[in-house]
Amino acid sequence: MKPVRLPLELVFLIIENLWHDPVSLKSCSLVCSSWTSAAHSYLFRTLVLGKEWSELRPLCVFSQDIDPIQTTRTLGVPSVATQIYRDFLKFLTHAPGIVAKIHFLALAFRSRHSDPALYQQEEVEVFSKILVQLTRVATIHLGIHNWDTYPIELRDAVTTVIRQPSISKLSIRSYAYSTVSNLITLCRQSPGLKVLDIVYSLSCSGTLDQDVPDIDVVDPVETVAHLEDLRISACSSSFIEWMLRPRCSLDIGSLRRLNLQLDTVSGSAVRSERAIQLIRKTAPHLEDLELDGEIFMSISIRERFYELDLSPNLRRLRLRGLQSSSTYSSAYILADMFSRLTISLPLEELYMVIEIQCNGFFSDGSDAPLIWPAWRQVDKQLVCSELGQLRTVTIRLLIHAGLEDSERNMLDVFPAFRARPGATLEISTKVL
Repeated sequence: MKPVRLPLELVFLIIENLWHDPVSLKSCSLVCSSWTSAAHSYLFRTLVLGKEWSELRPLCVFSQDIDPIQTTRTLGVPSVATQIYRDFLKFLTHAPGIVAKIHFLALAFRSRHSDPALYQQEEVEVFSKILVQLTRVATIHLGIHNWDTYPIELRDAVTTVIRQPSISKLSIRSYAYSTVSNLITLCRQSPGLKVLDIVYSLSCSGTLDQDVPDIDVVDPVETVAHLEDLRISACSSSFIEWMLRPRCSLDIGSLRRLNLQLDTVSGSAVRSERAIQLIRKTAPHLEDLELDGEIFMSISIRERFYELDLSPNLRRLRLRGLQSSSTYSSAYILADMFSRLTISLPLEELYMVIEIQCNGFFSDGSDAPLIWPAWRQVDKQLVCSELGQLRTVTIRLLIHAGLEDSERNMLDVFPAFRARPGATLEISTKVL
């Protein structure tokens, strides 16, 4: 009987549904040549290199995990790191087709140690040769500590990879004290960069509000990268100031998605002002905006932050960290924000994360019903003519003990939006 050959479209669909299952992918790769190529695209697309953060164990492994640095098991012990890297280099040399499959590169240098001597010269040389081979990478996830403490050869090799024109997304996680200049130097290397994701640990953020030189004037880049997607979390006012400069090597004027999570309450006034300027500069082309609720906590910022008229293309709005109690409610700020709309906004989705608190204003907890009336004002604004395209509102409630009826109560205060034809209101609850 003549064997049946499946169309490649079906093969790709089968493989795509197994992307998270390396055992099945390996089996599929042995079926025939057409299945081998498709399976390899998922087996080898994510490569994790570097050193594990606590004991400097070498990382050199392919991963199918969403966050490969967090979930990858390390290999061997520190003393055999060079041999592991050398074996992997030999593997890439004898299987050049594999290199073309690697599109996601995770570089983990999260060590508690900062002594450069812990990175032996021989292993740095082999590691650098591996990086030179990776010419098809599109996304880089970089986890670093003190960047200045790494050997210059290692830093140069990483920079060389970031400079490749194929790089469209750069994600940087800094887990210890780093300078803003280090961060800027890494971010300005990719001419084809479209997506930038910057996250700092809390231990870093307090040291980052410092002046930085106008590096784009002193050392201008040949090609300016035009960002479409930007995420900044716990970053410094200095870094944001750099992005706002006229000659910045990263153009944010055409940004379509902005995710801003800054502590503007305990942070400096300068950081708050820079965040305001960032939102205003990126507002005209934004289609997706996500803000952390701490931005909502300052009345002086509120009047300038939430000018939705500045974002005529906004389709998705996500607001996290909102709060509501018997004495304070973010609902008033939201109602005010929507009431000042003067244009028809193409907003289709609204997502809110709200922490419901009972302040115990009365000892028997009878002040809980005072939480909900403020949200009726939000309901009234959501059905205004300027928000005629809004069809989906998703609310995630974070509640404390004694407020188990919050989901039902929140549902009851949105009668107008629920009555809109085709509208969907989804409410879920998580007990803290």
